[in-house]
Amino acid sequence: MPLKRLIIGLLVCILIPVESFGKSWTFITGGSYAQKFGAQSQYWNAGFSAGISGFHRFSDIWSAGLRLGYCRWTPDGYRMMDLAPPIRMKAIYTVRVDGVDSLDYDNLYLFDSKSGGTTVLEFVPSVRFKALKDAGETLALSGQVGAGLFMIRSDARAVGRYGPNVAEVRLDEVSEVKPGIQLGISLVVRKQLEFMPLWTFVFTESNRRSYFLMNLGFLFEL
Repeated sequence: MPLKRLIIGLLVCILIPVESFGKSWTFITGGSYAQKFGAQSQYWNAGFSAGISGFHRFSDIWSAGLRLGYCRWTPDGYRMMDLAPPIRMKAIYTVRVDGVDSLDYDNLYLFDSKSGGTTVLEFVPSVRFKALKDAGETLALSGQVGAGLFMIRSDARAVGRYGPNVAEVRLDEVSEVKPGIQLGISLVVRKQLEFMPLWTFVFTESNRRSYFLMNLGFLFEL
């Protein structure tokens, strides 16, 4: 099974650096802005992410380690009401003294309430390649790529009303563990502060879930 081979590969990536713990490690902890993109992303508010990463340095250029992360988004109930069936209405108005005209138009349900959200737990072994740095490493630019598992729980519900009429819209309602990849670019300042945009792609049976993180992290070296 491809998933079993992926899990075994992830465990190997973790156990190799753990065996040499204490020789040369960098830990990064921090949080970020999180934004979904792709199918139905317009129905979700911007979210947040928190995580911790540990990287073992094998050389001045290469390092490998693991990222553990948590991400959360809440639904945009107002936008979700775009998915509610419209109520067909007829407006009647007077346009001249001797007659009455009418006009048909759609009147959407008015947003009333929302509930639910999306959470993702990230388990991503990753490698880094240091591309650029100055003499004292005041600035260092690295690329990061990882492949791992993502635990997803997602559901959203929005309710709209128009007079006695009530409409309910639902999204997702899934709970699953899926493989995915992460791609990032890390800019480290004075070996203390890191800025890193991180793109994530999670592969499911129905579609591909994608989101973008803008991380701000703090580094600790051992």
